[in-house]
Amino acid sequence: MTTRARHRQMLSSAWSSAKTILRRWYPSSIQRRRSQRFHGNVIVAGSVEAGFRVKASGDIIIKGSVEAGSEISAGGSVTVEQGIVGQETSVKAGAVLNSKYAQDARLESAGDVNIASYLHSAFVVAGGSVQVEGSGGGGIVGGETWAKDSIRVCNVGSEGNSGTKLNAGLEPTQLSHLQEIRSAIRTAEDMLARLLSTSGLESFDEEEIDKLAGHSESRQEAVKQVLAEAKQHNELRDSKQGLHADKHRMNFSACLRRPN
Repeated sequence: MTTRARHRQMLSSAWSSAKTILRRWYPSSIQRRRSQRFHGNVIVAGSVEAGFRVKASGDIIIKGSVEAGSEISAGGSVTVEQGIVGQETSVKAGAVLNSKYAQDARLESAGDVNIASYLHSAFVVAGGSVQVEGSGGGGIVGGETWAKDSIRVCNVGSEGNSGTKLNAGLEPTQLSHLQEIRSAIRTAEDMLARLLSTSGLESFDEEEIDKLAGHSESRQEAVKQVLAEAKQHNELRDSKQGLHADKHRMNFSACLRRPN
């Protein structure tokens, strides 16, 4: 093979590799395939069109917007330079999530969520803080916003909106767990009341229980059930108090703040 032929082959190989890298890092828009997965970081020069999925192990930067029904998932940060829209749109970030605005979408971040303009009817969960501060004052209207640390926003709600929920210091999973504990406590209290009634006791009195324990085997079994139910009841109450204590401690530094 001549020197010129070798050079031509090397250039062809280099250009082929370059095109692969350019397609991987700088797609003009995600539209040709319904689902795209990448190792490392990804920059989308345009928008992610409706109904498409993009997943990357690193950061994702989208120069345009994320349209209705799209799914974005990054092991690192997600930055959307325009907006995120659509009731079935989901954006998940393993670190920080940044966007100009979000409407009707679901945003989840292990770190902070930073919105430059507004949140409208969005469901937002942040493992850190949520900040909505535009140059003219950012706002949250409708939807639910959850932050493990703090929520910082200038304007909240509107007259025509049905409701805007802000929750700082408690994650949705913790609230769900708290509700489950409350339900279990009510069930345990009802069961304990029935067992006490069956055993002929008006209340949980240790002396009366000791007396019953010396009676027949059926009475002893009833006492065991009362004691077991009482133990479960106390454990549930301890779990509930612990969860409330966590929320109380976190809310000292996780209150809603209005900038001057």
